[in-house]
This record gives sequence, structure tokens and C-alpha cells, in this order.
Amino acid sequence: MSKHRIEWLDTAKGIAIFLVVLGHVLRGLPDAGANDTRWEGFLDSWIYTFHMPVFFLLSGLFIEGSVAKPFGRFLDGKLRTIMYPYFVWSVLQELMRAASGAASVGEIWRIVYQPVMQFWFLYVLFLLGLAYVAMRKVRLPAWTFGALAIALYILPQFGVNLGTWGVVYMAALNGIYFAAGALAGPDRLMARFEAARTELLILFSVAIYILLGVVVDAGVQRGAWVKPLVGFLGIAATLALSNALFRLNLCRFLLGWGRLSLEIFVAHTIFSAGVREFLLRLHVTNVAVHVIAGVAVGVAGPILLVSVANRLKMRFVFALPDKRSASAPA
Repeated sequence: MSKHRIEWLDTAKGIAIFLVVLGHVLRGLPDAGANDTRWEGFLDSWIYTFHMPVFFLLSGLFIEGSVAKPFGRFLDGKLRTIMYPYFVWSVLQELMRAASGAASVGEIWRIVYQPVMQFWFLYVLFLLGLAYVAMRKVRLPAWTFGALAIALYILPQFGVNLGTWGVVYMAALNGIYFAAGALAGPDRLMARFEAARTELLILFSVAIYILLGVVVDAGVQRGAWVKPLVGFLGIAATLALSNALFRLNLCRFLLGWGRLSLEIFVAHTIFSAGVREFLLRLHVTNVAVHVIAGVAVGVAGPILLVSVANRLKMRFVFALPDKRSASAPA
């Protein structure tokens, strides 16, 4: 893909990671004694209708490119860039929670099969990518993965038990978005947005976001048959908005956030929780202060940490370096 297309997709990731941080800050308000149910619950539900589906679809867009790689190389790359930060940051976060009495050190080993808190996303993303590439390697057409994803989503709605491993249910709920991205492919999907006029993209995104607000206000967004619809609508609105912002050269900071979305994702909770505890020690319970400070530090903290890690040549904090690339001649 062209640099232009990659950049506006990174802008979409920037929007989504902002919503991730905001959503987690909002869910931490009760611990700060600062929750305001007049709007916090509504905004929380609105965010959670589509922010993670955006990431799953964008990840699925590029998975077909991995099929041509040797399976061992593909697996090695995903272990280094997804599962390595999963384990490192899950352990770090759980150790910090254990120090505050919110978790048990003796239970940390369970992250091998039971993701904790937000880290379920990395675990499920790894499994979905692994399943897709494995199916394609045995020459199954891409649509078979899509059919499987749809079946896994629908079967529990008819009372079919998928077992006791919770990860399967998380994969079933989100696999449809990953599959949609894989089946659409980046060129076809992106071309549709790039062909639209900028003002129409803005109007569309605003209208859909408002529509999702109406759906949330009606309380039907969690319905089994409504949830995928609002998820895909939210994805479309986010892609439309990111494309328009990129064309207009607005909110360029979102591009940077998108490029560092993994780093922000794994580290933001630690920074946001730290700010919350600091404000509590100062006896600050104002909702606006907690939200603004929590989001600002939740985004800026990981970005600063990346900068420090780069300067100290410690990128292994976020991903395990590829020794083959490091040893390759310049």
C-alpha cells in the first residue's frame, strides 16, 4: 500500500486508541469516587460499541499478506510483536496490582490461558491471525474463515456451548470484524472511502456517531443481533472521519498516536491509574479533572516511555527485536 493510505489508516488507529484510553479512564472513575452517571455510563456504552472492532478490522485488512510468508517466520513475528508484549505488560501490570492488594502474585501464571483486563485483545488477536494463516496455508479459501467466524458468533445465540474457555467467546464476538477486514482487503475497502468527497465523509461520520448515540440511549446496542451492526457502523464512521481529517491535514497528532497504538495500549492503564491515585491523595474527585488528566497522561506517558526506550536502545520493552534484522548488513 502507498504511504498515504497507511498514514490515514494510522489516523483511524489514533482515534481508536484515544477511545480505548478514554473508556478505561471512565471505568476507573468509580474507584476515584468521581463517577457521574448522568453521562459516564452513556459515553462508556457508546465507546464500547465500536472502538475494539476498529482494531480487529484494521488488523484483518493486512493478514492476507502474511499468508505468503513461511509459517515459521509468520509465527515468530507474531510471538515477538504481540505475545511478547502481552506477557511482559500483563505481568508488570499484575505485579503493580498485587502491590496494591488488587491481585495475587500467585495467580499471575494464569495469563498463559486467561488474559487479564485489557490484554484479552492481544491474546485474541494473536489467535485469530494464527487461525487465518493456518487455514490459508492448507489452501482453504478466505471465505471459509469468514464463514467460521459467523458460525462462532451465531451458535451461542442458539444456546450452543462453545466450551468453558472464555477466550473462545471473546474470539467469537470479535472474529467477525477481523474476518471482514481480511475478506475486504485494504485496496478495495480503502478505495471506497477515498472516492467520496471530504464533506460527505464528515457528514457521514457525524451522522453515524449520533445514530450510535441514539441506539445506546435506547439501550439496545448489546442485543446479539444489533451488536455487529452498530460495530460495523462505528468502524465505517471512524474510517470516514480519519480519511477526512487526513485529507484536511487536521489532527496530525492522531497519526502519531496510531503508529504507537500498541505501545499506548499496553502501558496506558498503568499511567492513568497512577494519575488517579495521585489525584485521590490530593482529595480531588472532580470528574472533568480525572478524565482530562487520566487521558492526557494515559496517552503521553507511553509515548514518552517509547522515546526514552529508543534513546536507551531498549525497544525490547515493547517488542522482542528480530535478531535476523539486527544482524543484516546495512
